[in-house]
Amino acid sequence: MNRIILIGRLTKDPELKYLQNEKCVCNFSMAVDRKHKDAEGNKGVDFFNVTVWNKAAETIKTYVQKGHKLMVEGRVEFENWTDNDGNKRTSTSVVLENFEFLQSKERTESNNTSDYEQSPY
Repeated sequence: MNRIILIGRLTKDPELKYLQNEKCVCNFSMAVDRKHKDAEGNKGVDFFNVTVWNKAAETIKTYVQKGHKLMVEGRVEFENWTDNDGNKRTSTSVVLENFEFLQSKERTESNNTSDYEQSPY
């Protein structure tokens, strides 16, 4: 089973693109705090690229912005390709299948800072 659930904050505003086949795709990245601190007392942060399609993509673009706290559920997808210079490339992303807003629009507007030190747990 390929299933992942993340709770974190967006590191930048979502980017929405409309494709020729009338579908749309939205991409964004999330910062997710690690639960435990290191020896120096610092929390680690992991960054995930997220892809969402169609109606959900439009919803994310409309209601979510940088710093917004979000829960995403989906699957991990790996891609391999060769770039124009002949170098082998790989990428990993989370393909969103379900999401939940974890803060109100009012809170987002009044606190428009991205504080990744606050744990989502």
